[in-house]
Amino acid sequence: MEENPYENQVEFALRYGELDHIPGFKNHRRLISICVLATVFLVGVISLFWVIRSNNLIVITFDANGGTAIADMQVDKGSTITFPETYRSGYVFEGWYRNGTKVNESATYSEDTTLVARWLSEGAETYLVEFDSDGGDAVEPIRVECGKALNLPETPEREGYTFVVWSDDNDVPILDGALLSCKDVKLTATWSEGSLADNEGPESVSLDQDEVELSVGDTGLLIATVKPDNAKNKTLVWTSSDPEVITIDPSGIITARQLGEAVITVTTINGKSASATVYSDVDVVTLKASSSLEYITNYGDLDAQKSVSFSVSVFPNIPLEESDYIWESSTSSGITSAAILETEGDTATLTAKNTGGNDVVPITVRARIGRKYSEEITIYVEPQLILTGDKLIVTDNELTATASVDVAEWSVRAREGSTVMTVESISREDRKMVVKPTLLKPNIQGSNLVITAVTRAGQKANLEATCVPK
Repeated sequence: MEENPYENQVEFALRYGELDHIPGFKNHRRLISICVLATVFLVGVISLFWVIRSNNLIVITFDANGGTAIADMQVDKGSTITFPETYRSGYVFEGWYRNGTKVNESATYSEDTTLVARWLSEGAETYLVEFDSDGGDAVEPIRVECGKALNLPETPEREGYTFVVWSDDNDVPILDGALLSCKDVKLTATWSEGSLADNEGPESVSLDQDEVELSVGDTGLLIATVKPDNAKNKTLVWTSSDPEVITIDPSGIITARQLGEAVITVTTINGKSASATVYSDVDVVTLKASSSLEYITNYGDLDAQKSVSFSVSVFPNIPLEESDYIWESSTSSGITSAAILETEGDTATLTAKNTGGNDVVPITVRARIGRKYSEEITIYVEPQLILTGDKLIVTDNELTATASVDVAEWSVRAREGSTVMTVESISREDRKMVVKPTLLKPNIQGSNLVITAVTRAGQKANLEATCVPK
């Protein structure tokens, strides 16, 4: 069989590197070169496509804020997304927020973005806040838990205007962090015509007073001064930290609505601000005691005054909560205190305790409403009354009775039915009485007399003695 010459030539060419000796190899090499070039070109095109593709992709990160975790999402720039679902035990999902502003599924994204979940406590009372941007960017309504601060969205934009403030239906400016009443509300944007450059605000603003004191129902005035005088836009926004207590109108007139205090802030269009504290008080606080007696004691019989009650009134006569009445007393609440003060709204009762000593203890009581105090009333707590003295006295001699407590009233008498003795009062002092008994019939064995002491608090004690002949 004839040997194939091509096989020998190929073997020779491969062995000695003379590929051109292979018949038709030049044409094959040209084809191989074309294939290599085509492959390189294709790889370049694919790489360029992925580079362009990668530059057009952004990442959406989800912060579930305590809810179930959600994986990042990779999307094209300028595209919308479908929100994933997340759950959190004990809470109700309120929405996804971008930079503090609620977004819906029509929102587009041009850069890497983090969306944060906002939650409401399950079963909590809430109110709805709607936003009228008045020609500016649309702002999604939000739901807020009652009693919690309002977090306002990002400032909307409006071509040819500069945003000033959000205001409620009563034209009261509402700032971020405000505590609103628990009812649905609609906030409307206020704008100043012109760009931010056209609305360049003052360098500073100041108020003529740092503190203002008003009575409930009264009005006052805060005067704002902006510098320099030639500032392009002198628009001012007045706000109150507690509009239920102090209100402020656009001209700086403040009104005390109820007891309390609030911080009034004036802000320029470029964020310069100044503040003043306004106090709303009553004019007069009057404290009255239920008894004209200033002494109480935990000793003695039922005739002794054990306690004294107090009542407080205010002018002007405004509605007050129980918590508005603040009672103050010099007595402590410990076991060694001479008295205890029990309070309930506009009334209080001071009750004596065992003093454990021989001294009268003064207790001061006063009431405070807001920052106004009543006058102090001092009540004295008596220790136990004890009378000491001789139990046997010779006729026509002096008998001294000594009291452990100041006595308001002394008296002395012969025993009932006694007609054989007279008693002369020699002297009476706060804590001592001296008497002189005389027997009318010297031949009798003796007769009894009684010295009685009554304190300011109504304690009563007796000293009985027997008068005998010489």
